[in-house]
Amino acid sequence: MPYTEKTIKSEPLYDAGFFKMHKDVVETRNGQSVRILIDHNGAVAIAALTPEDKLLMVKQYRKAYEKVLLEIPAGKIDDYEVIAEGKEPCSRGTEGFIDNSLPAAIRELSEETGWEAEDWRKLTTIYTAVGFTNEHVDIYACRAVKKGEAHFDGDEDLDILEVPLNEALRMVLSGEIEDCKTAVAVLMTAREKGI
Repeated sequence: MPYTEKTIKSEPLYDAGFFKMHKDVVETRNGQSVRILIDHNGAVAIAALTPEDKLLMVKQYRKAYEKVLLEIPAGKIDDYEVIAEGKEPCSRGTEGFIDNSLPAAIRELSEETGWEAEDWRKLTTIYTAVGFTNEHVDIYACRAVKKGEAHFDGDEDLDILEVPLNEALRMVLSGEIEDCKTAVAVLMTAREKGI
């Protein structure tokens, strides 16, 4: 039977603004253990199909992996979006998860691609790295309808691509697309489209 871990002691280690790190001493079945954990507001990702059934994607350098990755548009849920729902930013567990992350998804699609979209719907929520963080990604699907100008955050450098959905699916299945939120979104969208 699954068990829970009781926190005996918790020590804050670092506050980066968009995430907080802490060290917890926990009681397990076999005694005490230490967990280094990161609390995060979460993020959104968008599977946006153009009228030609092309998936809007971005290529960007990811420092953590030291390489360029092909991804769907995505971004973090900002503190003000969490506070607007009366919750504490970077809360532990699922306490800080907001009920409506759609405004963040609409904002991120516009910032990263310049596109406006309709027919928004939530596909799923995924947990990205369950061993050390409560970061989650709410994945949305939508129909891109009007192309505009992207307005990247100051530190972003992205290439915007329109990839046929069947090609994106091939890239996921071959391992060319390595990003998990993108893989999940492509698989779910392809299934909906009967590909």
